[in-house]
Amino acid sequence: MKKAVSVMTVAALLGTAVPAAAAAPLDRVQSAVAAVISIVTRPDLQGPANHVARRALLRNVADDFFDFREMARNSLGYHWASPSDRESAEFTALFTELLERSYVTTIENYAGERIVYLSETVDDHYATVRSKIVTTRGAEISVDYRLRKSAAGWSAVDVALETVSLVANYRQQINRVLRTTSFATLLDRMRAGHMAAVVVPRGAGTSR
Repeated sequence: MKKAVSVMTVAALLGTAVPAAAAAPLDRVQSAVAAVISIVTRPDLQGPANHVARRALLRNVADDFFDFREMARNSLGYHWASPSDRESAEFTALFTELLERSYVTTIENYAGERIVYLSETVDDHYATVRSKIVTTRGAEISVDYRLRKSAAGWSAVDVALETVSLVANYRQQINRVLRTTSFATLLDRMRAGHMAAVVVPRGAGTSR
């Protein structure tokens, strides 16, 4: 199954979006991506002067689409039981900002390009939706979503940008810190912006 959508016109999907609780995984991804693209291509939200307003709207979409607490828990792995409730809450907030920056910046970098949805695979309460961005120069950037079903519907619990899992990448970075330092040090480094965000830069991708 392949479905191509121009990210310049994808906002039209918003008018027929299915409620999250009823949407299939592919529908859920398409609706969220449509909302993101409609924001990053809005003429009144362009330019540095509108950065804060644009990111606030994007954050609302991301908060609805991603299960950030589950992603934060998976990124910590067995370390999740170590921090206090206050530390866990701060880590989740900082980690959410990092994930949002990774995903949203990548999508912003390719606003105006074409998105092709390749497949939807469902295995009980988990699903994978594979897609790619196809640029005007013929390059392709893979963006694959891992979703989990709950009573509220399907939510994304991981994204792989060019086959790099955000959760796995950050888990490796976090483990490197926690192997030699404390959770408090990890939070200090995250507050200072020392954890590298996974972003696909403009001009990346493989030409076909």
